[in-house]
Amino acid sequence: MSNQKNIISKSNESGSEGATPTQIYLLNCLEICTIIFRGFRSNDNKDECRAVLEDGLPALASPSENAVQPLTKLATAILDSIDNSCSQEEICVRLETDYVNLFINNIRGITAPLYESCYEPGSARIMREPALAMRDKLEQYGLKPSGILATEPPDHLCIELEYLFVLLIQAWGSNDSSAEIKALKFGQEMLLWTKLFREKLGSSSSTNSEKFYTLSADFLIGVLNKIIGE
Repeated sequence: MSNQKNIISKSNESGSEGATPTQIYLLNCLEICTIIFRGFRSNDNKDECRAVLEDGLPALASPSENAVQPLTKLATAILDSIDNSCSQEEICVRLETDYVNLFINNIRGITAPLYESCYEPGSARIMREPALAMRDKLEQYGLKPSGILATEPPDHLCIELEYLFVLLIQAWGSNDSSAEIKALKFGQEMLLWTKLFREKLGSSSSTNSEKFYTLSADFLIGVLNKIIGE
């Protein structure tokens, strides 16, 4: 998890020193979900697949807090979906290939777009109202997507995850009740469309790496539910 690269600059993070162990675990979950759904597609993050498989997911699968046991089981299930008869390099290549097929480019059509706008009733287009609203939220916090997401619409799943992370750092790390209210409201909004995103992935698990992404979507929904309840 030390290889996680911020996708938003000027985050004004105050640190997580005031957060509880469960809250820190949930922040780590958000980081791993961001890495997974950002994909392992560029030279900038070529080592992140190894970091997720060797460090990130195993750490999330083995905490001692009983409060997060349902999430540890999901993290374990993601790891168990990996075909360990292959080399790690082969696994990462397959994950990359299926990531592109599911989320980026497929001759049969993209299975599950990574943009909230695509889940608006009556529309499957990007840059709809959710993207405009998300752009305003980022501007209000002085946040700017960077790296491989710099050119993505602002309602990309990973940009929203990073925004939620920033809110929770402020809420839990600094005991900021205003930020917590914003974080819980935003988490509820994310949960609505990520459930639809998961439904889109429902019939796509024909390969081990596709199962990796459907289980990761289950994990993300579990994390959001826990954050809302926390």
